[in-house]
Amino acid sequence: MTLERRRSPAIWVEVRGMGAATLLLLHGLGGNGRVWDRFIEQVAPRWRGRIVVPDLRGHGRSEPGLAYFFGFQAADLDEVLEPTRPLVVVGQSLGGLVALTLASGAYRLQPDRVIAIGVMPLWDESHVAQARELASRPTAWFDDEGEAVRRFLWLSGLAGHVDPASAAARSGIVAENGRYRLRQDPRSYFTGAPHLPSLLAAARCPVDLVYGRRHEVVNLRLVARVVADPRMWDGGHNLHLDQPSQLAALVLERAAEIPC
Repeated sequence: MTLERRRSPAIWVEVRGMGAATLLLLHGLGGNGRVWDRFIEQVAPRWRGRIVVPDLRGHGRSEPGLAYFFGFQAADLDEVLEPTRPLVVVGQSLGGLVALTLASGAYRLQPDRVIAIGVMPLWDESHVAQARELASRPTAWFDDEGEAVRRFLWLSGLAGHVDPASAAARSGIVAENGRYRLRQDPRSYFTGAPHLPSLLAAARCPVDLVYGRRHEVVNLRLVARVVADPRMWDGGHNLHLDQPSQLAALVLERAAEIPC
């Protein structure tokens, strides 16, 4: 495993394995690359190539940026990663929207396949207003480490999936002067207003959209109106945690379909 830290803002990237084929994993809002650990356990023994896991700007070990629009997040990855083929990109929530942005063909990184999990199909004015309000809040500080860990686990979707005492649980917090805060920059809550039909229309590679039937965030009735043929699995917003083996099987199936 190698670690890379380049560009301004500096983006933290973990690279596992070797080879031309690349599997790029993009976490959701509030998370970091550690949310993929369970999925990587399933897919790594059968993936012939590299598995690349960044922390998006303003999350985890990456530095904050001036803004957090999807295009900025995609541009970060385009600058710190070398293009390789084939390239399969799997993104959850925010990461799924960044993956779809890369699929437009406007970047050096050109995915051969995108799998987007639990992405919001459309935002109305209330969603935009809520995101702006969250992004305007000051950094929350915690006197108790356990309370900070619990907040991170809840935001990242890891609650109930990892031991609160584990390294993965503590990956989203930082201690300063005897107090604790989340590593996530609060300003990263505002990423722009996604419009899934436009992203799908611009995509230059095949796309799988996957949703959990017990999704806690996305209105699935709206998904059915916007998305022609979404994959519906048992689980919630975090299918990489709820169904890691099923997701690994889909990734390997799609990778096998890419012409060499």
